[in-house]
Amino acid sequence: MPWDVARQLAHAAARPGAVVTRPLAEADGCVLATPLVSPVAVPPVDRAAMDGYAVRGAGPWRVIGHVHAGCADAGTLEDGQATSIVTGAAVPTGTTSVIRSEDAVFTSALPQSPSEDTVTTGGVQESPSEDAGVRAGLPEDPPEDAVVTGGMQESSSEDTVNTGGLLESPSEDAGVRGGLPEEPSEDAVVTGGVLESPSADAGVRAGFVEGLSADAVLTGGVQESPSEGAGVTRGLLEGPSEEGRHIRRAGEECKPGDQLLPAGVVVGPAVLGLAATVGLNRLTVIPPPTVAALITGDELIHQGPSSPGRVRDAIGPMLPGLITRAGAIPATAPTAAPAAASGTAPNPASGAAPSPTTGTEPGTGSGAAPGGASGVAPGAARGTAPGAPGGTAASTAPGITPGAAAGTAAGTAPGAAASAAVGTAPGAAAGATPGTAGVRYVADSLEQLVDALRGTRADLILVSGSSAAGPADHLRVALDVLGAELIVDGVACRPGHPQALAQLPDGRLVLGLPGNPFAALVAFLTLGVAAINRLRGLPLPELPQIAVPGGIACHPTSTRLVPIRLTPQGAVPVGHGGAAMLRGPAAADALAVVAPGPAEAIAARLLPLNPGPHPWPA
Repeated sequence: MPWDVARQLAHAAARPGAVVTRPLAEADGCVLATPLVSPVAVPPVDRAAMDGYAVRGAGPWRVIGHVHAGCADAGTLEDGQATSIVTGAAVPTGTTSVIRSEDAVFTSALPQSPSEDTVTTGGVQESPSEDAGVRAGLPEDPPEDAVVTGGMQESSSEDTVNTGGLLESPSEDAGVRGGLPEEPSEDAVVTGGVLESPSADAGVRAGFVEGLSADAVLTGGVQESPSEGAGVTRGLLEGPSEEGRHIRRAGEECKPGDQLLPAGVVVGPAVLGLAATVGLNRLTVIPPPTVAALITGDELIHQGPSSPGRVRDAIGPMLPGLITRAGAIPATAPTAAPAAASGTAPNPASGAAPSPTTGTEPGTGSGAAPGGASGVAPGAARGTAPGAPGGTAASTAPGITPGAAAGTAAGTAPGAAASAAVGTAPGAAAGATPGTAGVRYVADSLEQLVDALRGTRADLILVSGSSAAGPADHLRVALDVLGAELIVDGVACRPGHPQALAQLPDGRLVLGLPGNPFAALVAFLTLGVAAINRLRGLPLPELPQIAVPGGIACHPTSTRLVPIRLTPQGAVPVGHGGAAMLRGPAAADALAVVAPGPAEAIAARLLPLNPGPHPWPA
């Protein structure tokens, strides 16, 4: 069968999982079953996009208050008014612009009716000595004992000190340290490094005097007490204020009823955040399918190097990562037909699956997960994640090892009498032994393979090392015994031609992988990924084209899958692409799909080695 046809048949044979609703925390990796529609406007009100000042009309503006995050009523601004505001806070009614804090400029406070003998220095009213003139805010002829510091007149008389450029009169016994009196009088407070004498009931907060005397004003955070006849105005705000600047208008991102995403989108972190933004707590999705693997081969060992008569298993370690990267959940296969015990799944002697809990929300339904008495669910049905302790179904994110319960090693099949070490040689305990997550080892026995297939609860079952026609290859006979329909029986590709795909009467799919490691990888990427995509409710991915500057030799009748690296010039073969080799694929970026032909191909399609998202456009 041609490679492209086999891939299409695998996709068509699978059936998407039942639609469920899941909390956002359990929806990562699922696929949207319905469009994501916003029930609300985002943002619901006009909000500040920057920290700064909300203003109305043309400047300058007088700052009248502050709007903090979470403020339910931001009030109203009139022309010429402003209020400080934080990012995300609702802007007051009438706001025309928000000025960023870094763009805000305040003019100095000026006395409105200064007395005849007062001068203004840096926005602070000063009273120079009687015969002092004024020039640029400084007395022209300061008295002999005066010191000028920071543009302010200071008196160096015995009882005065210099404080940040301002003249202060500390208490008689106060020392001076760093320009401040060490022991100020009882009722004095320090505001912004300046000694102040507020009224008796004034408190201090964040460097500002809270209770000011009736005729005091705040200028730059410093309390000033002007002379009796002088009125003081606070500094005014200035800054760029284009209409609508730094305001997120209500409904700017979406309005009620807007379709944000279509069905068929894979739920990832951004999708979850978007759903939360519009106020959703649950999503309607197709959950990830479950995939289990059965590895056959009496010659396989699981530690150390290969030796005469023994071969180190290389396929088992590959499959869990391939399964999770394809968007499925590894499901643990049982060691044998489950025994009748409290909380265990029934033994489907006919090969039919037990009544599934497809679409059941975690924690609902009968509350009993199929599996052994330990409560570990082996290859739970669609929508029910395996591995919840206590017999309760729970969601398992892709890549998390299902089947782990208290006192049970991850990946150990439920119902096993004792914890078996990973990599135990096949042939023990009813013919199946534990492997890594989602992987089980089965002896080269028709009866044991039939039992393992019958007892494995997963949407897709991978069987490695038994798909050819040798004396130890029992897959096709086992499928006949179970009444399976053979959909793909061999594919015209190199490597990987012995691969096969069948469907059991209950709808479970069985994929036969060749025993050679690279051939098994090709079969999974060809038929396995196609089937998993359909089980997830996703289309068959289109494969992008790429140039092959040096050319790749074609096979006369079969599609070649060649490990290549991607360069700015196109695809470059890396070599070591034999059926038993993984050196080439391990060093490659992708596989070049080279169509059959009589000569060399100068272009090919790209098949991702990582079946998840890939960095090149389709």
